[in-house]
Amino acid sequence: MEKIKFAIQKSGRLTDKSLGLLRDCGYDIEDPSRKLLVPCQNFPLDIFLLRDDDIPQYILDGICDFGIVGQNLLEEKYKEECEGKKIKVVAKLPFGKCRLSLAFKTTEGIRDLKDINGKVIATSYPEILRRTLGQKNIEVKIKTLSGGVEIAPIIDMADGIFDIVSTGSTLKAHGLQETFALMESQCVLISSTKLTPFSSSFIEGLSKRIKSSLVAKKSSYIMLNAPKSNVEKIIEVLPGGDSPSVLDLRTDKSKVSIHALTNKEVVWETMEKLKILGASNILVMPIEKMME
Repeated sequence: MEKIKFAIQKSGRLTDKSLGLLRDCGYDIEDPSRKLLVPCQNFPLDIFLLRDDDIPQYILDGICDFGIVGQNLLEEKYKEECEGKKIKVVAKLPFGKCRLSLAFKTTEGIRDLKDINGKVIATSYPEILRRTLGQKNIEVKIKTLSGGVEIAPIIDMADGIFDIVSTGSTLKAHGLQETFALMESQCVLISSTKLTPFSSSFIEGLSKRIKSSLVAKKSSYIMLNAPKSNVEKIIEVLPGGDSPSVLDLRTDKSKVSIHALTNKEVVWETMEKLKILGASNILVMPIEKMME
């Protein structure tokens, strides 16, 4: 039987997120522990746990069909292959969000991007930095490091750094100030461009499940009782979504029961507004799965 081969990062902050996404989409994947290859229990799918740098290469070599990586990795090391349509970006995913930014010990004298002309910048992303600044006619001296770039300004190896920033706490811990964000990044689902009918069918179904899972996570189901006289006002207060169901109550003809699927979080302030309009027995439930 043909099997789908799917690559994710073997360790790090993206591993649990990637496994969680696949599990949310209905694929029964056990805890990989120290394994580098984990079979799915309810579908012909093998999960490869690899270094993130290797995932696109496994796809190019035809070993894996699909993978999850950061946009920053593709932009740095596989831009030509993406542009040459040897790797396809199927979808952007809602995790791994970060930015690639320039940071310095002090921003004194740096008010505009052109003020960094001639400075020495340490980075693990030299290609992104070179291309981005080149498009703006700015020249810097790039010192390429494989990691730990934050130390470079401290030991006077460089004037500043260009690196991934999520919360900015790492920069602050090293006395650095984020100055200019040059690129936004997040995780993406990528695929080979040489797919069999079976793997094409799989990714079409997975894409639909991912979309439905993301919608479900943002949605809530709300039920409440309300006086008939205020139904329209109450519906206006409910977060966006399809038209709610309005049902008569058997025990109180002056009231109705309103059931609504919302596409936004129902916050306490919304519930308080509903209460003021006469709503009672307000119940808000999370959505585990849904399909539009």
